[in-house]
Amino acid sequence: MIEWNGEPVRRINRAFRSARQAAGLGPDVVPHTLRHTAITWQAQLGVPMHEICGFFGMTPEMFDRVYGHHHPDYQVNAVNALSRRPTVSRQISRNQT
Repeated sequence: MIEWNGEPVRRINRAFRSARQAAGLGPDVVPHTLRHTAITWQAQLGVPMHEICGFFGMTPEMFDRVYGHHHPDYQVNAVNALSRRPTVSRQISRNQT
């Protein structure tokens, strides 16, 4: 919740519009744009998922579905497995002969 002087802020329209203009951002930038960018940057920097979820108030499932592919650990095990050969047992059981 956003507060001002101990009271909840109900609408941020004018304040956000002023801040956006002061930053030189276009009208297509909305609060969700900033949230999405911040979460993406956190993921790219390798911040643990549980910390990102706690800070931004989202579930791990939402993080994984929307932002997980930005994390440096995304599919790391699958990538590393490409450089290894699987070990296959060469023993033939007596029932197969």
